[in-house]
Amino acid sequence: MAPPEAYYAKSMLKACGALALVLVAAACAAAADPAKELQSAARSGDVEGIQTLLASGTNVDARDKNGRTPLMLAADSGRPEAVKLLLAKGANPDARDREGLSAYGLALLSSPSARRDTVLVALPAPPRVRVLLFAGWTPRDVTSSCFQSRPELLHAVDSLHLTARVLGGVTERARTDIRGAIEVLHAEDAGMLSDPNAGPAPDSAADATVRIEVRPTVGCARQNDNLSLSVDVRVTRPGSPTPTFSKTFGIGIKGTGAQQVPTPAQYGVPFERWANSITNSVFWDTLRALLQQPAVAAGGR
Repeated sequence: MAPPEAYYAKSMLKACGALALVLVAAACAAAADPAKELQSAARSGDVEGIQTLLASGTNVDARDKNGRTPLMLAADSGRPEAVKLLLAKGANPDARDREGLSAYGLALLSSPSARRDTVLVALPAPPRVRVLLFAGWTPRDVTSSCFQSRPELLHAVDSLHLTARVLGGVTERARTDIRGAIEVLHAEDAGMLSDPNAGPAPDSAADATVRIEVRPTVGCARQNDNLSLSVDVRVTRPGSPTPTFSKTFGIGIKGTGAQQVPTPAQYGVPFERWANSITNSVFWDTLRALLQQPAVAAGGR
C-alpha cells in the first residue's frame, strides 16, 4: 500500500495539471478574441487581417478598454490604408474614446509626419473649434530686484513682451500646424494684469475660451536676481463656470531650472528661451483639451 505522502503528491499533481489547463484555455480564448484581433490589426495596419475579421462578422466599432475603436487605433498609429478600409466598412468617424477624442483628434495629436497627414485627409474633418484667446502677465511674483526699484523692475519685465511671445506662438501654431482644426476668433494681449480675474469679452460664436496667464518670477537673492517662469492655462466652455482644462506649465517651479543673473540687462535671454519652450507644451496640451468632447462608455463587441 502506498504511503500517504504518495497519495498527497499525486493529488497535488492532478490539481496543478487542472489549473494549467484552465490557464491555457483562458489564454487561448483571449488570443482568439476577434475584437482584440481586429484592434491589433488596425493598430499595425494589417489590411488583410482587418478584411478577414470583418468578413467573419467582427464589429467594426469594437472598443478596447480605453473606449477606442479600430478606426481610432489606426488613425492614432498613422495607418492610412487601414483607416480608408475601416471607413469603407462603416466605421463611425464621430465615435469618442474615454478621453473624449475622435479618430481625427487622435491623428491630429500624433507626431507630425506624411502618414499623419494622409490619415487626416482620409478622415472626415469635424467642425472647427472656435476659440477666444486671452493672455496677460501677472506681476504678483515679480517681488524684488537687487539692482532696481520695484516700479523699474515691473517696467523691465513688461518690456520683454513675454505675453506676446507666448500668445503669438500659440496663434501661429493654430494657423499652420493643425490643418485648421481650431479657428481663433480673437486673440487679445492684455499686457500686465491689474485684475487677476480679467478675461475676454463674451462672444456667442465661441465654443471655448482659452485664458493664458504668464507668471514671471524675479526676486533678489545673494546679490543676484533669481528668475523663473510659469504659465497658467485655463479652458472654459459656454454655460459652465468650471474650467474643462486647467494646468500650470513652468520653468523653475520649486527652484528647478531657475536662473540667477547679475544684472537686469540679462533678463531677456532666459525669459525668452523659457517662453518659447513652454509655448509648445501649452499649445499641444490645450489643443488636446479643445478637441475633447463628452466621452463615451467603453464596451461592446
